[in-house]
Amino acid sequence: AILKVCYPSMFCKEMGNTVSLCTMLVGRTMLSIFLATTQGRAAQALVEGDRPAFIRSMQWFALTSVPASLCNSGIKYCTAVLSLRFQRRLTDRLNRQYITGVNFYKATELPEFRIDNVDQRVTTDVEEFCDQGTEMFCNIFKPTLDVVLHTTYLVRDVGIYGPVVLAAYFALAVAAKLLCTPNFKRMVKRRSELVGNYRTAHSRL
Repeated sequence: AILKVCYPSMFCKEMGNTVSLCTMLVGRTMLSIFLATTQGRAAQALVEGDRPAFIRSMQWFALTSVPASLCNSGIKYCTAVLSLRFQRRLTDRLNRQYITGVNFYKATELPEFRIDNVDQRVTTDVEEFCDQGTEMFCNIFKPTLDVVLHTTYLVRDVGIYGPVVLAAYFALAVAAKLLCTPNFKRMVKRRSELVGNYRTAHSRL
């Protein structure tokens, strides 16, 4: 339901912004692979004492750093714009439902329908939800793309054994991390609840 609000149609501005963000994430991954390859060639040329090859690698590295920086800035910009567009869609939808009929009275006065900290839920919580949602999309899409492309290149260059060992290592590291880290979901929920209660109590003073 929330996705339908954020993406009302296939040709909305949010969809175009998402496509642009995905394109920049793919471009950033390809640039990262090219930079890693260039660094490897530069190290090889340095070890072999091939000065012309080393200079060429450094030139390519310097030229590639410019579009890489622009791509990083573009990713941050598209992420921020997408979050703002989502926030506007959700805020408009919530405000329309909030002031329709007697919904405002139900949410603030009737115990069976009452919503705690309504002012925070329709402002701060919506903003944080949109920011974290767009960041989560980037944090899922980019690493997945990195794993697929880097694994493809590793298999082509060193065979299947190397990627399998790396995958097993990261799987063990993730398992150990999940066992050691606390429940951040519950902590974030509790933090949001406490902030809302504090804001409501402060407004009633």
